[in-house]
Amino acid sequence: MALTLTGLVERPFDIPPDALASQRIERIEDFVCLEGWTKPDQAWSGYRMDDLVRLAGPTKEARYVEVASGDFVAVLPLSALPQALLADTQNGHSLGEGSWRLVISGGPCYNSVKGVDRITVVNDDRGETARTISLTRIGKAEDI
Repeated sequence: MALTLTGLVERPFDIPPDALASQRIERIEDFVCLEGWTKPDQAWSGYRMDDLVRLAGPTKEARYVEVASGDFVAVLPLSALPQALLADTQNGHSLGEGSWRLVISGGPCYNSVKGVDRITVVNDDRGETARTISLTRIGKAEDI
């Protein structure tokens, strides 16, 4: 099943669009988890989220992007998209056919959505569940 960018956009499309094939980038990021561990110097390759959303043509009502895997939803303001990468490889290895991960420079690790299954441009952030689910999973529900 293709990953499609939909919502408040003029031109929804399946990712990766052929128009961006030459715009793949690689970023080196330390991955820091809420549980306190770090994986230094992870090489991620894919597409910049701001390029993808720009290609789709967000409408004037668009304010946020929901990046989701099942009920796990990270909501990013459009202003945060330059720091976000939709990756399909890590350290030179494919994440698997049709597998995607959201990687955000300097963002909280719970926004690093693994197994992205939908991307939707929206006008509010009410659909966000990532922080609550992550803190509950690691036993820190009191921080919600």
